[in-house]
Amino acid sequence: MAVAALMGSLVQGPCHASEDESLSARPSLSSGLSEASAAEVSPAPEKPGVTAPLPAKDTKPVEKDNVKTNFGLAPIRWGGYTADTFRLSQGSDQPRSLDHAQRLDLRASSYLWQPWMATVSGGIGLAKGLFSSDDNTGDSDSTSITGFGDLTLFPQSRFPFTAGFSVTDSTSSSEITTDDMRSKRFSLRQSYRPETGNTNFTASYQNSTMSSKLNGDDVVENWQGVYATTIGKHTVGLDAERAESSRSQNTEGLLMDTFNARHSFSSGPNLTIDSNFRHTSTNLRNRTGIDLNSSVSKYLQAGSSVTWRPRESLPLNITGGVSLFKAESDVNGTSSSSDVVSGNLAATYNPTRNLSLSVNGSVAAATADEAGTNLITTQNASASYSGDPLNFGKFSYHWNVSGTVSNQTDSDSSATQALSLGASHGLSRDYLLTQRSSLNLNLNQSAIQFWGGDLGQYTNLNHSAALAYSINPSDVMSGSLTLSATDTRSTGSQRTENQFISLQGNGRAQLSTYETATLNAGLQWTRQGGTDSDQTGGAQVPDSSSVYTTGSFSYQHARAFGVNNLRYSLVANLNAQQTNARLLGDVDATTDPVGYSLDQHFDYRIGRIDMNLTGTISSQDGEQNALLFFRIGRAFGNY
Repeated sequence: MAVAALMGSLVQGPCHASEDESLSARPSLSSGLSEASAAEVSPAPEKPGVTAPLPAKDTKPVEKDNVKTNFGLAPIRWGGYTADTFRLSQGSDQPRSLDHAQRLDLRASSYLWQPWMATVSGGIGLAKGLFSSDDNTGDSDSTSITGFGDLTLFPQSRFPFTAGFSVTDSTSSSEITTDDMRSKRFSLRQSYRPETGNTNFTASYQNSTMSSKLNGDDVVENWQGVYATTIGKHTVGLDAERAESSRSQNTEGLLMDTFNARHSFSSGPNLTIDSNFRHTSTNLRNRTGIDLNSSVSKYLQAGSSVTWRPRESLPLNITGGVSLFKAESDVNGTSSSSDVVSGNLAATYNPTRNLSLSVNGSVAAATADEAGTNLITTQNASASYSGDPLNFGKFSYHWNVSGTVSNQTDSDSSATQALSLGASHGLSRDYLLTQRSSLNLNLNQSAIQFWGGDLGQYTNLNHSAALAYSINPSDVMSGSLTLSATDTRSTGSQRTENQFISLQGNGRAQLSTYETATLNAGLQWTRQGGTDSDQTGGAQVPDSSSVYTTGSFSYQHARAFGVNNLRYSLVANLNAQQTNARLLGDVDATTDPVGYSLDQHFDYRIGRIDMNLTGTISSQDGEQNALLFFRIGRAFGNY
């Protein structure tokens, strides 16, 4: 009975009382006892200045087995949002459409029993819209339900658990979508940390489903488990992951399982041992045009490496390692496999700060497609000397020379020897143009002459230059612009030409008290010239070139047109590179790759009423799209 009374006294007060009132209104430990039981308990003498707590207000005792207990509800924080939205959109070769929708969202959060035990939050949204289009198909009604929920058990403990889900759609979204999109997310995560030691366990699951009438369901699932610990001088890590993706429209998909194990041992700065194991299994289905390609592969990598420095005063480093690599693949019915077992040992000695001497050797046994085992050994010795920087006025000059001799044996062919000599030098200078602007110039040149081996005799020549301009006209404005270029050419038995030019710029400015602007832009040009070699009989590879551009610009005004609480923003993005991240298992990736976009927003808030006007133009999958969006809404409650 006393235990029941104690549990009743720990329950929070009624829901209409504030949290402070609930805490101050908790009954004393004897308040839940029956009168007969209370009469048997001798009251403790009251201490001066201490007032006994009062019973919770409006809490009615509940009798059970002749024991009175007080129960109440935890405080609930609730709120919501209601909005009226208009979406006017048009795409390439698509009729103009208007979507008018009303939306109501309700949200609440609380806890179960005590905040340290479990916290909960959730919401539900109801949207009803009217869709009309210029293609004379008539108006259509739509109703959608969205929501979310989150649960956290023991949030401040060593073993917190979280679960969450969300359902969203594009009904009231201010972003351009090529089709009505509905997104579902579900996640679970359990963590554990022992009371002592440096050990952590984590297990998680994530599911992301994006659905549309045009493209069907795009599902990505991810399971992951992680273990990490440190015991003395040893660090151990294990993680396992499964990623699965599928697309109902074109039957593309991926199933990938990965397992990693790591171990590290360090006895101080003189000895370090690192070991790793990785196994990956993939089953990928992707389309090229109308053809569905299938690729199944398995990879196993394992190895250990050691770094040892015999004495602190001796500039000698010794490294060694062993490794294992196994690969099996089947691409559209064509199978292949390979196994490689190898070991290496190397030593580096630096008698002076300028001179470095090194020797290394390796042995490897390789097997490919049941063709027998090929034993390959290599031995190398090299020397490198870097001169001290030389200053000529305001110019700084640096130089380096190096040489390498090597020998390679192969069980399938005779031994080969090779010699390479190389030299490089560079010149740099900083120009202080003004007190707030500077220019940096870097020029570099390198040459390598190679004799012997399977590649014959050839010369490689590399030139590079970089010019960087920095400006800081005021404390609230800065920017930089960098131009770099590289030219690489090979003559002799190997003939290649490659060029690379890059222009990168960025800037930030606080234009006024309320205005800021940022800029980031990049342009890269790459050319691979005609390539041929004596080994290919002089076969010419055609020239190829590519241009890659990126850029972003943003502008914000916190008081547009001098109106309080009226904010304006402009964001422009340009990205010529497109990826297929969702197919490869990224649950956070989107389905529509964007080539460029220009967004402009007006946001105004007064009290609990807010308004948003958005105009967007973009290119998605080579199609031009435009959107005009307006929303007016009001928040209520305290969430």
